Amino acid sequence: MKHLTSRWGRIGISTACAAQLALVAALCGCGTVGSAPGTQSSGTQSYSTQESSTTQETATGTSSTPPSTASSTHPATTTVAGESVTIFLPNDKLAGAGDFCSLVYPLQRPVPAGADRAEVALRQLLAGPTDAERAQGYGGWFSKATANDLIGVQVRGQTAYVDLRDFSATIPNASTSCGSSILLHQLDATTSAATGADEVRYAFAGDPAAFWNWLQVGCPAGGDDRCDPAPSR
Repeated sequence: MKHLTSRWGRIGISTACAAQLALVAALCGCGTVGSAPGTQSSGTQSYSTQESSTTQETATGTSSTPPSTASSTHPATTTVAGESVTIFLPNDKLAGAGDFCSLVYPLQRPVPAGADRAEVALRQLLAGPTDAERAQGYGGWFSKATANDLIGVQVRGQTAYVDLRDFSATIPNASTSCGSSILLHQLDATTSAATGADEVRYAFAGDPAAFWNWLQVGCPAGGDDRCDPAPSR
C-alpha cells in the first residue's frame, strides 16, 4: 500500500494506483504526476508515482484489478482503441475498516474519440461505479444523481480547476469528516491522473468558497488561493 501525505491527513492509495497514475501520465506525455512524497500543496494533496505494480493491493493480499462493466449510467460510445482514463473509487471489500475513509482504488474507463481526457475522467467519476462494480464492493458518493454535475475543468500551469454544479443537497453526508475524505480522495486522484496537475482547485458554479464551506473546511485568512474565484470564471 502506498501512503501519501496532504493537508487532509495520511492518505492510503493501493500500490496499483501509483502504476496507473504513472501509466496515464506517460500516455498523456505529461511525465510523472505529482511531486516528492510527503509534499503538501496549498489546496489539495500532491501525488508521487515512484512505485509500480501490475496487481491491485487489497487488505489481505493482491488480486488482479477487476474489469469495469458498462451499465445504463455509462453508455457505450465510439472509442479510440487502447485509450482509457483512470478513475478512483473506495471499496469496502478491499479496504480494511480503518482504511475505508482514505483508500481508493483505480478503475479504467474508455475515452470516446476526440474527447477531452480530463472531462471524460471526471464525468465517469461523477457517474459512480457500474452495477457490476458495486457488486464487487466499489462505492463512494457519486452515482447517476451526480452524473451531469461537471461544469468544466481547465488546467493552468500545474493546477487544475474543476467547476461543479452544487451537489451538496444530493449527497449531504459527504460533508462529514470521513465523507469529505472519501470525496476529496476520489476527486483529487482522478483529476491528477487525467491532467498531470500537482494541485486541484474546486468550485460550485464558479464559487470555491461555497464548495469548501460545505465541506466545513472554509477559506484561510491568507496565504492560500484555494478560495480565489478568478480562475474558475
